[in-house]
Amino acid sequence: MPRTALREAVMNALVHRDYATGSPIQIRICGNGGLNFGLIDLNFGLNFGLNETQQQVITLIAENPNINIQEIANKMNLTKRNIEYNIKTLKEKGIIERIGARKSGHWKIIKHNNRIK
Repeated sequence: MPRTALREAVMNALVHRDYATGSPIQIRICGNGGLNFGLIDLNFGLNFGLNETQQQVITLIAENPNINIQEIANKMNLTKRNIEYNIKTLKEKGIIERIGARKSGHWKIIKHNNRIK
């Protein structure tokens, strides 16, 4: 299996995971003709030291990079200040960054060494 394909599968699993459920991440690798080469279980501390709020913020940003802080707060039923604090932490950890202006910009999930920091 090409290394880039595996890397892409892992990144997609991380970015599109529903962190609210806490379910394990699994990737099934099949060869040509549907031969099953096994199951990779990626449930090994993939939150990288993030709290549940920060994980949910990342999920919402992955779903909609144009989302603003107030929209995140509304979706999570938390205060705007709480979200601002958690976004500040995510920025300090190098996990997300804001591209462009506050109103017209968008969020970017940063990859480092082919994985989320």
